[in-house]
Amino acid sequence: MKASRSFAKRLSLNIIGTTALLFLAAILTLGIVSYSMAYNSAIKETSAAMENNFLEIENVLGEVEAVTNSNAWLVEKFCQNDTALLDVVSNLILSDSNIVSCAIGFEPYSVNPDQMYYCPFAYYDEEGNVRTRMMGSDDYDYPTMDWYIIPKILGHEYWSEPSFDSDGSGRLITSFSKPLFWKDGSFMGVIKADIDLQWLTDKIQSIKPYENSYTMLAGRNGSYISHIDKSKILSETVFTESLKAGDADAIEKIRKMMSGDTGVMKINRPEFKGFFIYGPLSNGWTAALVCSYKDVFSKATRMNNISFLVALLGLLLLYLTNRRIISRHAQPITEFAYSALNISQGNFKARIPEVNSEDELHRLHDSLVYMERSINEYIEELRSTTASNERYESELNVASAIQMQMLPKDYPHFEGLDLYAQLHPAKEVGGDLYDFFVKDRTVYFVVGDVSGKGVPAALYMAITRSAFRFIAGLGLPVEGVVARINNSFCDGNDSGMFVTMFVGCLNLDTLELNYCNAGHNPILVLSPDGKPSYLHAKPNLAAGLFEDFPYQGESITLERGSRLLIYTDGVTEAENRIKNLYGEQRLEEFARNEDATESSAQFLDNLLLSIKEFVKDNTQNDDITIMSIKL
Repeated sequence: MKASRSFAKRLSLNIIGTTALLFLAAILTLGIVSYSMAYNSAIKETSAAMENNFLEIENVLGEVEAVTNSNAWLVEKFCQNDTALLDVVSNLILSDSNIVSCAIGFEPYSVNPDQMYYCPFAYYDEEGNVRTRMMGSDDYDYPTMDWYIIPKILGHEYWSEPSFDSDGSGRLITSFSKPLFWKDGSFMGVIKADIDLQWLTDKIQSIKPYENSYTMLAGRNGSYISHIDKSKILSETVFTESLKAGDADAIEKIRKMMSGDTGVMKINRPEFKGFFIYGPLSNGWTAALVCSYKDVFSKATRMNNISFLVALLGLLLLYLTNRRIISRHAQPITEFAYSALNISQGNFKARIPEVNSEDELHRLHDSLVYMERSINEYIEELRSTTASNERYESELNVASAIQMQMLPKDYPHFEGLDLYAQLHPAKEVGGDLYDFFVKDRTVYFVVGDVSGKGVPAALYMAITRSAFRFIAGLGLPVEGVVARINNSFCDGNDSGMFVTMFVGCLNLDTLELNYCNAGHNPILVLSPDGKPSYLHAKPNLAAGLFEDFPYQGESITLERGSRLLIYTDGVTEAENRIKNLYGEQRLEEFARNEDATESSAQFLDNLLLSIKEFVKDNTQNDDITIMSIKL
């Protein structure tokens, strides 16, 4: 009973654990999705709210600009009529309810050579009546003020930074200034229209998608024009807090925001975590709507908390129910456990208890009986297979020895010829080959690679070598040798195997090399000074693919002291543990750094050492065949 209860407990815990993981994954996914949806929805809604308000603000600013521009032409007409000019500025503020004051500042002495200041001005008094007067004095030197001098210098319209109007209204205003010019193009002065920023502040602050969200407005220089904390207006800038915190990243992002971009900036500070959406107004100011994550994610958080509590209660109920059911049904398994223990200890004749039910327990009984019988049969089969494998391995070793013995080992010893070759199969037997023989001061040689590996490739390797030695001995040109080998392979090649090969014929007196490359790797030619280069070869197909393929041969005359390196793709495709290849570039670099005078045997030994150091302890994945011919 103890074993049964222990199994029931573990099974119940496993079920609950798996279910808990699934629930947790579902809750986490739900949380991520809900938070993502809440965030995206917040961005979308707040962006839409800002765009709508921006549109209304832009309409107001546009109206002020339009009214001012439409009255500008009257200035030159009435430039010497004080009454008419005062009527112009009065009518201008009456034509647009957003304008609270208006002035026309003329360039000093431009209207009257004896009069420095000439500035008609209209404004609303405290009772809401329009008043007019002439301004300009040493105390109010308007030609030096921003609203006058900046559009004069720029030569175009300009919205000034907010300031408190000292000319009569006593309100926080901003001015739209338009430079005026005489008919001859010389500067006349500036007409400006002032608007009260209270309506703009109210409009900006009306954007409140969440309880604790607020909107701030900053001028071109970064000073706050509108902020939930009124003490910051015109006294702090958008850079103030970031400069105090030394947050260089935030300062850079704010610079980007103030440059006129539109976007979203995340805030992650101990005192506030959230984001703000920002965008520019047409006059160069920047507005930003600030929202806290707490407000944005409040609904999603409540929903996730409820989901977590429901899942927790469900898991507890599931555990209690499963524990009770599993405990009742797990007892019969104990007897099978003892039988399995006896079998595991080597008693392959152990008694298997009988069951009468037609369920999984009956199948378990049958499985144990079958397992016991199969083990006994397997032991007998293993004895037979082991003996058979030993014979097979012995035969493979013999085949490997025979294959290696087929390769020529008697290297020619002629003055001006140093030929050496090596073959290293990836398995006991392989599909790479090389061969050579000398006839009438002419060296015939071949390096090839049969498709596939193992015994089938080894058989084709033997056939290819025999075919080369026979056909080349007939004195045919190299392309004819390859063509005959190709046709002999295509005849009855149902297995679809093929062989790439490089066949060469080198005259030791003239140093002329005739060669044919049948789909093989390009060979490396080292000049007498050791500079390597790959030999150009025409694009012939591998042998065994298409009968009567028109193979093309080529020729080149070498210099005395040159070296030929012929190899199979087991060299360039040698892999290390991170799947990097030895490659043609690394092979060329190896050849460049070798001593140009060293023997072919030493050259190939050094190449194999370089490949071994590259692959380290990684398993050889292809046959490697290399041949060096030094003249």
